[in-house]
Amino acid sequence: MNNFKIDKKYQTIIAVPLRQSSILNLFLIAIIAVFNTSCSNWDFKLYNSRQTIDKQARFSLNNRPDFFEKGRLQIEQEMKQVETQKPQSVLTIESGQIEWQKFIFKEGDFTIWMPTGGMTAEKEIIETENGNINFKVFASHPESARFVVAYSDVLNSKQLADKQDILVRVQHKIIDVTDFELSRNDSYNSERFLGREFVLTNNVETITFRVYLAGKRLYMIGASEIETENEIPGAVEKFLDSFKLN
Repeated sequence: MNNFKIDKKYQTIIAVPLRQSSILNLFLIAIIAVFNTSCSNWDFKLYNSRQTIDKQARFSLNNRPDFFEKGRLQIEQEMKQVETQKPQSVLTIESGQIEWQKFIFKEGDFTIWMPTGGMTAEKEIIETENGNINFKVFASHPESARFVVAYSDVLNSKQLADKQDILVRVQHKIIDVTDFELSRNDSYNSERFLGREFVLTNNVETITFRVYLAGKRLYMIGASEIETENEIPGAVEKFLDSFKLN
C-alpha cells in the first residue's frame, strides 16, 4: 500500500461553528456602524437646521418697522369682514409657481391680490400729535416673505388738515428703526390719492412700502422678502400694483 504525504499547506480547513457570543459581537458591530452613519447624517441635518433657524431669527428681529414686527395674531371677527375669491391667477416663475387670491375689503373700499399662505389679522396704532391712527392689518405669510395690507379708521379733521404732512409723519414712524436703512424714498401720487413709496433694507431682508391718503383714510401696502433660495421673483411688484380703490 502506497503511503501518501499531505503537504501542510493543502490541509483541509474545517469550518468551526461560531459561538453565540461571536454572533452577538458581530451584531453589535453592525448596529454601531449604522448608528455612527445615522449620527453623521443627523449632525449634517442639524447643522442645516441651525443655519435656517439663524436666518429666520435674523428675519424676525424685534427692532423692525411698524406693520412688520407683530406676531401672527388671529382676530376672527376682523377676518369675517373680508371677502375672498378662490385663487384664479397663477404667477409662473422659473423656480415654480404660486397662487394668488383676490381679497375684497368692504369697509376699506378696496381690493388686492395676495399670495396664498397663512393669513393673519392684526392691529397697528401709530401715534401722532393730532391723535392716534388705528390701522386694521391683514397679512399673508408664504415662505420667507410677508405681504401686508392695512387701512386706517377715518381720520379726524386735524389729521387731514395737511395731507402731505400726515403722509410724511406716518412714513417717519415706520422707518424709525435702527436695523434697516432707507434705500429709496419717492412720491407716488395719482389722480385719486397722494402717496409715497419707500424701501428699507439690511443684509438679510428688503421691505417695500407704499402709503396712500385717499379720501379720509390712510392705506399701507408692504411686502418683505428674506434672501433665500425660495424668493419669489416679481411677486412684490405684482402685489403692490394689484391694490385698487373701488
